Amino acid sequence: MKPGREAFLDSPVFADHLVSATGGCSFLIKCMTVFDHCYTSVVNIAEVLSACDTSEQRETAKRAFYGTGLLGMPYRYSVKMSEVLKESIDCKEGNFRDAFVITMCSEAKLPLVTYDTGRYLSLSEKFSVKLISRQEVIRKYNSVIKNKPG
Repeated sequence: MKPGREAFLDSPVFADHLVSATGGCSFLIKCMTVFDHCYTSVVNIAEVLSACDTSEQRETAKRAFYGTGLLGMPYRYSVKMSEVLKESIDCKEGNFRDAFVITMCSEAKLPLVTYDTGRYLSLSEKFSVKLISRQEVIRKYNSVIKNKPG
C-alpha cells in the first residue's frame, strides 16, 4: 500500500467500529489514516443499518460512514455484475452480495479491505480485485504512525 491509495471497505469494518467501543483507535479509523479515500456501497451501508434495532443505533451507525465515499451501481456495471454473479454461482462460493462487492471493486479499480479474504478469494482472482487483510492495514498503520513528523 502506498500513500495516496484508495480502498473499498467491507461491511464488517464498519460493524466492528460500532461494537468495539474501547475508546481506542478502531480499525475503521486506522483505514481512514492509511488510505487517502475510503469507499463503501449502498449495499454495505444497508447491511450495517439492518443490524440496528433502535433509532439511536441507526444514527450512530450513520455517523460511522461520515468521511467515507458512497458508491452506487450505474447501469453499465450490470454486464460485469452478471459475469461475477454467474461465476459465484458456478463456484458455489458466493452470493449476490459478494458479487456486488467484487463488481464495485473491479469496476472502480479499488482494492477490497476485508476481515475475510478467503470469502472473496476465487472471485477476486478471476476479476482482478486486490484483497487487503486486516493485518496488512495494521502493519501499514503502524509504519504511518512511526513516520509522522513531530
